[in-house]
Amino acid sequence: MHFLYVDKTGIYSTAALVYVNYFMYNRCSKLTGRMVTLMNLVSLRGAITADENSTEAIDRASLALMQALIEENRLKEEQVVNVLFTATADLTARYPSVVLRNVLGWHQTAMLNFEEKVVSGQLPLCIRVLITLQTDQDKKSLRHAYLKGASVLRPDWTPEQVDSRQ
Repeated sequence: MHFLYVDKTGIYSTAALVYVNYFMYNRCSKLTGRMVTLMNLVSLRGAITADENSTEAIDRASLALMQALIEENRLKEEQVVNVLFTATADLTARYPSVVLRNVLGWHQTAMLNFEEKVVSGQLPLCIRVLITLQTDQDKKSLRHAYLKGASVLRPDWTPEQVDSRQ
């Protein structure tokens, strides 16, 4: 597991740990005089299909996907470590990340766009996203988003399925 030691003023240190040592947590609190919050480093996933290979369709799909993930998980850009997008080879008009910078104003987050490997029978016009974020939530409380035609990729993560588990 990855943990991030933070308080309201900023980040102290990161570490890849198998467990969190109670002594270290206690010591950090005493050294700073503040309560230290342990943050999990977790991944949030989603996918959507675009209507066609055009800048407008890619922007609409990317924005709908990101807005669903942001609203469902109450994300703030400050929590996000990075955002990785993939798009199928038939989406060439625009990078999916453009909408995050131009519309949502996410200028402080690292983003990369990749083309998915072509696989026989793959879902066409598909945009996927993997967001790494810092949160005090556990993985089970995160809500992934598989929208439009991409809902066939993870039928167990459709809103109806997630709601029935809670």
